Amino acid sequence: MKKLLLLICFFVLFIDHTSAQKEASYTINGKVDSIADGTVVYLAITPEMEPAVNQTTTVKNGKFKFKGKLNHPSEAILRTGEYGAGFKNWQRKIFWIDAGKMTFKARNAHFDEGILQGSVANEDAERFMQSFSEE
Repeated sequence: MKKLLLLICFFVLFIDHTSAQKEASYTINGKVDSIADGTVVYLAITPEMEPAVNQTTTVKNGKFKFKGKLNHPSEAILRTGEYGAGFKNWQRKIFWIDAGKMTFKARNAHFDEGILQGSVANEDAERFMQSFSEE
């Protein structure tokens, strides 16, 4: 029962938070060690009721950058590798993207273990999911 109440509260707060937002800019500055220069990094944002946003950039000196605009926090996937290539050398991180400046850091090119900082929506989602593992 407690989990159900937490779930309802989370979604009410999330909907309230997202409905009040106007289009705002975001920036993701990524830093990944042990990744080759020229590696293509893909960002796929899937906002509800809107077309998906897909961007690509390349790594230079272990760094990459994405910029764009959002109407509200949305789920996103940051990845390397081609889907059709049998997922060879494929790494990904699923998170919630928000307006503002964010940083993504990963060690040894392991995107799945990377940390995104600066997204309030992602921090809220992580706390929410953690509440289920604590019981």
